[in-house]
Amino acid sequence: MTRIKAAAALAAAALLPTALAATPAQAALAACDCPSGYSCYWTGLNGTGQRWVAPTCGTHYLNEPFKDNIYSAKNGGSDLAIMYQLSNGWWELKGYLYPGEQGNFHAYTGMDVVAIDC
Repeated sequence: MTRIKAAAALAAAALLPTALAATPAQAALAACDCPSGYSCYWTGLNGTGQRWVAPTCGTHYLNEPFKDNIYSAKNGGSDLAIMYQLSNGWWELKGYLYPGEQGNFHAYTGMDVVAIDC
């Protein structure tokens, strides 16, 4: 449990919701293309690059080109989206988005699992 709490603190610092500032880059993220009711993940900052849309609730294991390559996300759904990295048999928390939140990962996250908590 301690490992998850430490990872959660790091994740909170790494994923900044766009509501904190209104820079042009963050304004671009606000306009990113994500279907209503879903959470979306991009290989580039500010909703750029290739997009993956979580299709349903549940746990999703990312494949190439998304595995270990997510730099921005938007949660347009109604449930919590949680991002993890599988490492040596552990699920390391990398970040989470509440409904309506969006942001950039400014550091390498190594994320390869998305869990939509329904």
